[in-house]
Amino acid sequence: MDLLTEPRSLMGLELLTEGAKTFARIEANGIVIDTAYCEEQQRRLGILLKKEQRKIEESRVGKVWKRRFGSRVNWGSGDQLGKTLFEDLGYEPKTRTASGKASTSEDSLSEINEPIVQSFLLCKKFIKAKNTYLRGFLTETTDGLMHPNFNLHLVRTYRGSSDSPNFQNIPIRDPWFGKLIRKAVRSRPGHRLVEMDYGGLEVAVAACYHKDPAMIRY
Repeated sequence: MDLLTEPRSLMGLELLTEGAKTFARIEANGIVIDTAYCEEQQRRLGILLKKEQRKIEESRVGKVWKRRFGSRVNWGSGDQLGKTLFEDLGYEPKTRTASGKASTSEDSLSEINEPIVQSFLLCKKFIKAKNTYLRGFLTETTDGLMHPNFNLHLVRTYRGSSDSPNFQNIPIRDPWFGKLIRKAVRSRPGHRLVEMDYGGLEVAVAACYHKDPAMIRY
């Protein structure tokens, strides 16, 4: 098919079809995962998690927390920690939600000068790394190869998406987190992994289409 002479609807269909076929080949080939590394890191994170949870439980805040929630105490609950800090211990919330409720987001909690809050945030990080990412890799890996789904038909803008697991959502902003998870992905023998970042690609393509002078300058 000559994409330059075909109607735009057929051009779009051809582009979508070829993209889906390419993604299907990527899925079939699979991604090499170091399962022994994933299992070892899960074990290590479990030890670190118990250590930080013990710090919380034995702290002044932890004792008030446990007294308030009793058998319902959940050391991973931001909502419970928020009630303990702001209602029982009188800490002033740094930010509030749109409804006026004290925010227990990571950014908000990080500003509270209470050592045990850092233990709580570490626990959240360890749990996410252990149960979301490493477990997800292990669950979807067979014979050392993981075959995540790559989709072109689920997002309305036709931007690619991924699931089982979401291979496009591996964290990078936290250097510790990013390195821990990405080290599980290995290259095949005789090959190497490379990375490309098409920063601002959607904006650039849109500017090529509508030719808005302000956006082109931007």
